[in-house]
Amino acid sequence: MNFTPQNPGDAEIIAERIAPRLQHANSSVVLTTMKVILYLTNYMVKEEDVSSLCRKLSPPLGINYPLHTDS
Repeated sequence: MNFTPQNPGDAEIIAERIAPRLQHANSSVVLTTMKVILYLTNYMVKEEDVSSLCRKLSPPLGINYPLHTDS
């Protein structure tokens, strides 16, 4: 969390490299991975990349993505 990506490409690459850890057996590893991915989304500019990562975050959270509200 002390690392600040210098460009959006760095953030995207790091997030994609750690995303497989979302399926780890240790819940601490999964939670830390989620925190880092959420942190890195602040530095991404491509909406498709952020959306893809959010879809990957939903199974560990027990959420069906996308969320629809009938308001």
